[in-house]
Amino acid sequence: MMIERLTKSPRAGKRYRAVFSSGKKIDFGSDVATTFVDGASENKKENYLKRHTANTREAFLIKNKVASPALLAADLLWGKSRSLTKNVAELNRRLK
Repeated sequence: MMIERLTKSPRAGKRYRAVFSSGKKIDFGSDVATTFVDGASENKKENYLKRHTANTREAFLIKNKVASPALLAADLLWGKSRSLTKNVAELNRRLK
């Protein structure tokens, strides 16, 4: 299952909607937060990841690459690159 496209989320309070090849749709990301792809610092990125991987359920979803808001936020908005496009390509590569 791969991400086919990202669009603006129609859900209040959410930033993006990921549409997967299976047709599954997941809304994720706060529409008011500044993330790594927006220019947040490495320190903010580290703190975000520590906070969210401290939650057992979120840590499981992220580690096991389960399609979820937790995975999408961690890998796309707080991923290795400041480029959302690059982060999507990297996650799709790992989801194959």
